[in-house]
Amino acid sequence: GLVFGGFVLFPVPLILLFTAVSIWHFGMAHADCQSPPIAAALWPRMLAAVARGAPVIGVPLACFPAETSDIVARLLALTGAGAAATPLAPAVIRMAGLLLVAAAGAALVLEAVASLAVPGAARRSLATLVDLAAIAALGATTDPLFSVGLYFLCWHAWRHLWLLAPLVAAVRPTNPAALGRAILRLHLAALPLLVPTWAALLGAWWWLSPHHSPRDLAILSLAVYLIVTPSHDLLIDLLRARSAAGRRRGEAAAARHRATVIPPSCAARLASLSP
Repeated sequence: GLVFGGFVLFPVPLILLFTAVSIWHFGMAHADCQSPPIAAALWPRMLAAVARGAPVIGVPLACFPAETSDIVARLLALTGAGAAATPLAPAVIRMAGLLLVAAAGAALVLEAVASLAVPGAARRSLATLVDLAAIAALGATTDPLFSVGLYFLCWHAWRHLWLLAPLVAAVRPTNPAALGRAILRLHLAALPLLVPTWAALLGAWWWLSPHHSPRDLAILSLAVYLIVTPSHDLLIDLLRARSAAGRRRGEAAAARHRATVIPPSCAARLASLSP
């Protein structure tokens, strides 16, 4: 509700905030389940988020500034603030995109240097670089709505699944059957939020789009994401913290178990000495 009110009253600052939150959210979701895991301190998490999230937004901004400016103008038109699009001219959008891409490259290099002593970190950096190359190629060659939408559905959502499935669906998707159960249970759990959102989106599309065009539906969907992303990110951070706490408890329990169990070699010696 607060974000919706802010979007109506202060649309340009809310769009800029949405961009920043999306970079953080996409980047942290990308880092989830990577091995070795990103350190829990703020600086490593910021580097990870910028390195992985900034190219998703930055490349389309740099390569398609006019199309991005049109998307922003359409979002502003929903609030009646079309004149406020002036500060987001194509030249400004292109510069912002180039800065985001440069920041992503610098963050990835700093992360790789800072984790040189961590076993497996070089492999993680290389895998991240390969992922980002594919994501950047998509963003550089297709319409911004298409590239970000395809990334959202085919990459970002699947990253979330590995984090959410054990917590929400009580399933760890380690095989195709478990993956199918996780997807089904996650969507069933999401229905109380998903169905009202779909109803509101389709009602707004029918009311606001004169020709009921697919592009208008995509713009309205983007407006919905703008409104729900901050609360969604807070929820994911809460679940991420619970997942990390559970992992730490499991590791501590395993360490205690190892400390209390007689090593096999000692057990064999004791058995050989028994009458």
